[in-house]
Amino acid sequence: SSAPAATDDIYAATNPNLPDDDDAPLTTDALRLLSALDASTSTLSSLVRRRGHTNDPTARINDTVHQFEEMAQELGRLVEQIKSD
Repeated sequence: SSAPAATDDIYAATNPNLPDDDDAPLTTDALRLLSALDASTSTLSSLVRRRGHTNDPTARINDTVHQFEEMAQELGRLVEQIKSD
């Protein structure tokens, strides 16, 4: 799910490091992926702490790791695309 344009405008206004060129959409996507990776890391940390309890979250841990790996690969592709432009 993507953020509304107004959110993008606010984010861009408060982040002077965002480029103001053709790479901006790619950079915005990369920043969103970084945010998702950060959230995934927090989720994973919480799940691992619960491991071994009655409701062992091993399946959720595996799913979260798989999603993290997919997002990291996509981020790598975006970075390569930004670098090549």
